[in-house]
Amino acid sequence: MRFNFPEVMKKLSIDELKEYLHNQSIYEPEAIQAAFNELRSRGEIIPDELAIIKKPVAQVKKSDDNHIVYAGFGSRFGANLIDGLIMLPLSLGMVVLMFVVGFWVVYPYQIIVSLISSAYIISFLAIYGATWGKMACKIEVRRVDLTPIGWIEAIKRHSVELITSLIIAALNMIALMSYSFKEIKSSSPIEVNQLIAARRSDFYGVVFFISILWSIGELITLLFNEKRRALHDLLGGTVVVKKESLNNLLLPVVEKEQITPVSNFNIENSVFQCSDCKHPVVEGSKSCSNCGAIFDE
Repeated sequence: MRFNFPEVMKKLSIDELKEYLHNQSIYEPEAIQAAFNELRSRGEIIPDELAIIKKPVAQVKKSDDNHIVYAGFGSRFGANLIDGLIMLPLSLGMVVLMFVVGFWVVYPYQIIVSLISSAYIISFLAIYGATWGKMACKIEVRRVDLTPIGWIEAIKRHSVELITSLIIAALNMIALMSYSFKEIKSSSPIEVNQLIAARRSDFYGVVFFISILWSIGELITLLFNEKRRALHDLLGGTVVVKKESLNNLLLPVVEKEQITPVSNFNIENSVFQCSDCKHPVVEGSKSCSNCGAIFDE
């Protein structure tokens, strides 16, 4: 009989989980994985002092061996659609302001919306590995080696979209500000767009063209590479995977000599201790992996 390690780990506090990981040895990889998963489910980031736990004795198995499924166009499009619906109230607010206050507020407001949207995407990816849309579609962003991403990867993969959207909004706002308030106030939205187009700088066309090329490149790279990586994944060093397939991924473990085994740690009577060396062992084990003692039947 094997214990349900995820249920065992749920009973431990965050400090106890970190202590367990800090002192864990190679004897139970399933327990290591369960502790990591439980900390992540509580929104905890694995601290630097526990980095030794992640150092592999050998490379992680190839994705095919672990049956990792990479998210394709359909699930990623669905996730983006849901995230778009989440941001929809902000977009509707821009339309309301345009008719109530005036068209001159559109582009400043657009910059604010871009910043809020980017903050949502970057922070959720860095902390949870997924936005609400990705969570709903059961996909998750990981590094290429399938370890959780951090702030650097989250910022990198969203940087091009953020920068181009801010530049386009700023250039439109500069063109708008070249007209008097009276001219804008007396013009319809269509006329205002025509006025803005007449005074946009040439740089606007360059940035807009780059954004179009980037979008096309995103689709092409997503559809035609083995791991379904779009351009922003290549930039951020990430992949998008089906979350359920991560259950097949065994976390790397450390060599036994790299850490000091715990002598007094016990997981609430769910993992027992060797009577000779007090090393934690799972019920049903025939011998202690630490000292080699043979257990009675």
